[in-house]
Amino acid sequence: MTAVPNAAITPVVGEAGAGTAEELPAWACRPAVWSDGLLGRRRDVTAVAAPEDAGWPPNRPMWDGLATGTGEEKTVTFDFHGDGYELTAICGNTKTVTIDAMRPEFVSLHFISGEGGEAYHIHDRTDTWQRMPPYPANVNDPACFKMGCKTAVEVQFWHPTKTLTFATPVEVRGDVHWLDEYITGQDYGRDSASFQSGSSYMISGAGAAVYSEATTVPYIDYDHNTDISWRYQVKSPQGTDEWVDTGSSNNLVYYIILEQPRAPMTAPWVEVLEMATEWAQQETTQQGAAGKVTEAIYCSGLEYNTGEDTGQPGRPRYYDFSTGCFKLTDCLQEWGDASNVNCWDCAQMLSVFSNALGADLQMYYITSTAGFFYLNYIRPLGRGWTNDPFVAGGRDPFSCHWTGWPQIFDACLQVDNDLDPTCSPHSGVLPQNMAFDAGTPGAAFDDYRGRLVDPLDENAVSGTTQPPASVQ
Repeated sequence: MTAVPNAAITPVVGEAGAGTAEELPAWACRPAVWSDGLLGRRRDVTAVAAPEDAGWPPNRPMWDGLATGTGEEKTVTFDFHGDGYELTAICGNTKTVTIDAMRPEFVSLHFISGEGGEAYHIHDRTDTWQRMPPYPANVNDPACFKMGCKTAVEVQFWHPTKTLTFATPVEVRGDVHWLDEYITGQDYGRDSASFQSGSSYMISGAGAAVYSEATTVPYIDYDHNTDISWRYQVKSPQGTDEWVDTGSSNNLVYYIILEQPRAPMTAPWVEVLEMATEWAQQETTQQGAAGKVTEAIYCSGLEYNTGEDTGQPGRPRYYDFSTGCFKLTDCLQEWGDASNVNCWDCAQMLSVFSNALGADLQMYYITSTAGFFYLNYIRPLGRGWTNDPFVAGGRDPFSCHWTGWPQIFDACLQVDNDLDPTCSPHSGVLPQNMAFDAGTPGAAFDDYRGRLVDPLDENAVSGTTQPPASVQ
């Protein structure tokens, strides 16, 4: 038997049909560990004679370890992962290479807009960060998308200790738990990506963009428990066509809203979205969403400032007199357990929560040419029916009043909807999308102004729109 004094084991980069073969440098220059054992990959290997023009004896070289049999070329299929696997070529002498076979791990994702879709900025007041698509994100960061749009995420994979020797084309997909597909539309997938060589992170940049071909639900909604299992596939002839599990992102939070959020919530606070999407769940219009927010504020347990506790009846609780801002942080911290709010507080809450969902509520400032106006019977939040909500004595008027607009949304009080709101009995209605002035002279109590304002003062009362205050 003729011995070939030297042999090398060379992986071939370009398999048949994949381009020109590229060989590694001579055996003496090759590292002892070949970290190209990507789970799901196939790799052609060649035994190289030394000198190269030496012929192989019959039935040589022989292979051992990851390949068996004889012949100059073999294909290694990586249907395993781990360290220290050996591939040996034998022909008089022996050449062995150690292969570390890796399975990458899912490590992170961030949300981006899908085709024709919109993803929105989110702000978390507690951590003082603003999340923007695209933004570096942890696996459980929340997403905010427009209703009825296609969603997308960028996903990243890595291996904590290994890097690939050769780049490998792959397909990536995310399998959404079937109970959660309603919120994303369907699973996430894309045609191709590439696991790069020489880096712990398998995909350059933020990761592979994967898309849902279906759209989100066509209404306001939220989900706290979306689970997505991430897999990749190396297609034949380079790979086995088997999908390889890499881990999952669990308890993802999705918020689905009407459209682009508006001031003062152009970057909605997560806590605001959490509350507003629950209140307005399954609403499809700005008016419907604002109505549900109106109801939620009025029924929240807040109480109108009558002056009994503060000595300052009608004074706002959350207006910052030094900055002119709405103290949203304080409002959220005290939610459901605060008294002594006024109409400005309630109108500002309306714009914050409604506009976070994509509505466009302004503030409506109601005044009288006389400087004040007396009331019909109203029911301020947390209080009983009265035509004088203050405790100063006598019958006190309003100097002004604030609501949401366009059309009247009033989370501060119910008006009396019966035939005569100037006296008992009372039939309460919470103003939602109610006309301020119905434009029907002589028709008493047929609009918001007629129900709110004493008939003697009604004609002197009008309103103007103002933008919501900034928040802090």
